[in-house]
Amino acid sequence: MYKKYKRKTVLLYIFGTLAIGICLALIIFFIWIMALRTEYKKTCLEINDRILSASEGMSFVMRNGEKYPLSSEAMNYFDQVLLDKKTVVYNRKPYEITDKSIVMEFSDCTLSFSGLEDGTAISIRWETPEKTRNYTIRSVNYTFINLNSYLTSYIRRIKP
Repeated sequence: MYKKYKRKTVLLYIFGTLAIGICLALIIFFIWIMALRTEYKKTCLEINDRILSASEGMSFVMRNGEKYPLSSEAMNYFDQVLLDKKTVVYNRKPYEITDKSIVMEFSDCTLSFSGLEDGTAISIRWETPEKTRNYTIRSVNYTFINLNSYLTSYIRRIKP
């Protein structure tokens, strides 16, 4: 009888410790996710301020080594991608800017979008004189293919 209770007690302590460990891991994960989302939203608001204060003649988009002026309509489109409610940020991993990346210049700051995986994930790089921030996002409403298509049609419209 004593061995039976001893086994139950040991199992209770093992599974109790395991349950508490899982709960702590989940709490730490949720705190990390909330900190990442808060930091991302803060960066998006900083980018939004820069876009709203940018004049049309001082903002450019680069594609395939060529530089094109950005209209306020185009700037607002890319700003919507960042501020969309269905955009989810999930890491800070930096990715290299490629020839297919969309790079926008706002005086002394640079915002770039790069397609990852099958085009559903988007790497965002925000470079300021102070520091560089990287985020990877997914969105239900926007993919890199959408951004690329928008930019291609925008460039066709503004080219003489």
